[in-house]
Amino acid sequence: MGMYTKKVEEALGLKEKNNNEFYGEYKGYELTLYVTQQGFEGYLNFYSSQSIRKEAINIFINAVNKSITTANESPFGIHFLTNGLTYKSTMEKLKGKLDAVVDYLLQNNAQGVGHCMDCGKESQYLDTIKLNDVYVTLDNECSSKLSSQVEEEKKEFDEKPNNYLKGTLGALIGVGIACVAWVILYFLGFLSMIIAILAVFLGNYFYVKLGGKANNVKTIIVAALSLVGLLLTCLFVYLYFAGVFMITENITSMTPFEYIMNNAEMKEGFTHDMIMNAVFTVIGVVIQYSSTKKKDQNNQLRISK
Repeated sequence: MGMYTKKVEEALGLKEKNNNEFYGEYKGYELTLYVTQQGFEGYLNFYSSQSIRKEAINIFINAVNKSITTANESPFGIHFLTNGLTYKSTMEKLKGKLDAVVDYLLQNNAQGVGHCMDCGKESQYLDTIKLNDVYVTLDNECSSKLSSQVEEEKKEFDEKPNNYLKGTLGALIGVGIACVAWVILYFLGFLSMIIAILAVFLGNYFYVKLGGKANNVKTIIVAALSLVGLLLTCLFVYLYFAGVFMITENITSMTPFEYIMNNAEMKEGFTHDMIMNAVFTVIGVVIQYSSTKKKDQNNQLRISK
């Protein structure tokens, strides 16, 4: 049982499904609610016209206090975020907003509990499923249709060609752009390790853009190319400067790399830059992987009971 279980159940009449995840009926309409570190995220389900949905969003945003509040359309109603400084004040604000929306929905005969949220038909044979992050009630026909859609999307993704060669070429282009930017900034006297993160994002973008399949192999290829590309770029830049200095000083007794390793100041800078490039590349991979995973979860239909 989560720390907010009793408070949410008392305030809204919802039941906890998982830790800090609640679902139930709120004044005739389905409500899914998540307690987050910032406040509340939720879904209010109803079946209505497009114009009523849009007005419900405006009412939710502007009711009580429109600061730190966002709302948009969801497949079965509205999705909202409400933040605040304390649980009590945020819950009071949320209840006020929900009440304002529910009053409007009732006045405009928006269908709620007892109706299918996909087609709006009243039925005694309804099934509650979890579609991605929202609990929703559907009749047998709409539930079956949705399940078929999920299976079709999964089959389509599984059958999509991997296109590793095209994807790798795209990743090389993206990482190459970032490496050129790294060199330009370095010659201008700037060294921003954000370029390492940019390399991962560009590599990922062009990997998919050129037809590569967005799977775990993509993450590995982009990570490897970003790391190798940036480390080689750093190495070549230092070799260039070492070579120029050796020519100027007429040093011929060692190679540019040996010069770097034997020059304390240059060795320290080279080691620092190599390590920081590696660290920020890893950070970029983690950020990109998390961002892509969340985006995929939002875009791909997932059904659970």
